[in-house]
Amino acid sequence: MLRRLWPLLPLLLGLLAFTRAWRGDFLLMDDDWLVSENAAVLNPSRQDLKDILNPFLPRERFGHEYLPLRDLSYSLDAAISRATSTPLNRICHLTQTALYGLDCLLAALLLARLTGSVRLALIASSLFALPRRARRPPVDE
Repeated sequence: MLRRLWPLLPLLLGLLAFTRAWRGDFLLMDDDWLVSENAAVLNPSRQDLKDILNPFLPRERFGHEYLPLRDLSYSLDAAISRATSTPLNRICHLTQTALYGLDCLLAALLLARLTGSVRLALIASSLFALPRRARRPPVDE
């Protein structure tokens, strides 16, 4: 039984690595106009959903890029937030953490298939799951 459960270790490491982000606020870079202040994402009409999927329309309302999965994910997060009265930033962070955990699980399974070694796949995917600290550039004095 434990032989079948080994991919869950990288999944759990990936989930645990970002638990601190669950209560975090949105970043000040682009989250406001992409998510928290974007009416086409917060409360999409049927036409908005069609526009998200249409690659030939102007993309000003959606970050000037065609990323329908991102925009639909944000719309789903907003719907869950409204339905559960949970802050949108918390739902978005939970969604991203769950997707990261799933990435870690899939990396483990792919590595096991490619290398034929569960041990190597477990080590490599666990290292992938653990966050790396960003290096700060040196301060000029």
